Amino acid sequence: MTQESPNITRLRARVLYYFTASKDEAALVSWSALARLLELPEASASTLSPILQELPSTVDYRFTVEGVLLSLPGHSEPTRGKAKEPKALIAQRIFLHWREATGRGPRVRLTKGRQVRIMKRLGEGYSERELKLAADGVMLDPFYTGDNERSRAYTDIKHVYKDASTVERFAEIAQTHSPQKSHVQAKLKEATAEAVSRRRLGRRTRR
Repeated sequence: MTQESPNITRLRARVLYYFTASKDEAALVSWSALARLLELPEASASTLSPILQELPSTVDYRFTVEGVLLSLPGHSEPTRGKAKEPKALIAQRIFLHWREATGRGPRVRLTKGRQVRIMKRLGEGYSERELKLAADGVMLDPFYTGDNERSRAYTDIKHVYKDASTVERFAEIAQTHSPQKSHVQAKLKEATAEAVSRRRLGRRTRR
């Protein structure tokens, strides 16, 4: 069995990471789906282990009979057959993400005012993922991060979740700046083709 290039393994790990990050909850991915996603001839614990080991330490994974359960901090277990989560718990996770994204320390608390602001946006139909993206997006806006006449940052929850249009604008900024899975997969194909080409060239040289 030919050993796979470390670059290809890392690229596959990136594809898997972006897939996991795109979910609002833990994702149970079947073996066949993993094979398609990562362009593997066959997905199994042995073929996936090197890829999973390349994932950031924040990604939690667990092998099951059906496939692999993948999750990130703040992800809940798959909700099939479960009651809907209380919005207060979702608001708390969004708050923690905002606090980390904007570089605030543990002394910054989820006050009643902040919770109300987040829950109001949830009540308007915005998902947990969209509100987390808004927190990421505000940090990519020069004006809101201090490049303004007052040299003052406007990254508090009252600014990020001010209204629906603000949430949408910041979420769009974050999505625009996020590496796209299609780009990663293109690189994966390129690296795979290069590795195959090198192996063929090596065989011809030995002949």
